[in-house]
Amino acid sequence: MEWQYIKYFLKVAEYEHITKASHELNITQPALSRAISKLEEELGVPLFLRDNRRIKLNKYGLMFKEHALVIEKEMQQAKKNISEQLQPDFGEITIGFFHTLGIDKLPSLLASFKKKYPKTIFKLKQANKRSLIHLLYNGEIDFCFTTITGEELGGSYSSYDLWEDQLFLTVSNQHRLAFKDNIHLDDLHAEDFIILKDGYGLRTITNKIFKQLSFKPKVSFEGEEIDTVAGLVSANLGISFLPRLEGNPKINQIKLKAINHNRVVGVIFNERELVSPISKSFLKHVLSTFKVN
Repeated sequence: MEWQYIKYFLKVAEYEHITKASHELNITQPALSRAISKLEEELGVPLFLRDNRRIKLNKYGLMFKEHALVIEKEMQQAKKNISEQLQPDFGEITIGFFHTLGIDKLPSLLASFKKKYPKTIFKLKQANKRSLIHLLYNGEIDFCFTTITGEELGGSYSSYDLWEDQLFLTVSNQHRLAFKDNIHLDDLHAEDFIILKDGYGLRTITNKIFKQLSFKPKVSFEGEEIDTVAGLVSANLGISFLPRLEGNPKINQIKLKAINHNRVVGVIFNERELVSPISKSFLKHVLSTFKVN
């Protein structure tokens, strides 16, 4: 069903006169009559009671008019929303990010951008990496802040590396390795590991670290958030490979030279969908903030 037919129908319903409606719409009377006939044919019912001089809505026409007015209102709102999105200092940006990013870096980034563009509306979605990539590919988010491991991109999608987090062997302060200066990977063969579930970027990196081990690691817990993993570690229920964590006095984080896999955090976006001025400004702000060339 063409939107134009609905517009024509509403005008004829308003004037109850084909000739007057055709003048208002700036089309010929025969063209308007054909459009109304095609609409009635598509709906499968007549919409008007016709006599020689005037036409009036019948019961089907009255029913369809209610829906047509809603469609007209929605169309007007859609045009308004799109027009606003194309304004250089106004618009809506939807961002997806992993959980721990919401503690410090992302809030600071959004706050500094809002100072420059106070009319910006941010919509935020937290999820694991697999879910975030799914949202991005479905067009439900504009920017995806997540761990970059190399397999995320395809088609018109691009990414920038923003910063790198070193990973540490993370143990409880009560653990036997907590205060050792020199630890080798072979020292971990009897340990229980606590890791994130599949679908998280950090899990992908952990799997790569596991491949370096000369033994098969024993996984005792799989969590959905780094805070949960850290909590289990602090209770001395196992060890983990985590980025630097602040504010948890019950854990000790140890640098291992043998671990050469760090977490790279970046932003992913669809170049074809990056059309609004505010989205382009936000990307520039992101790259400037993290000094990406």
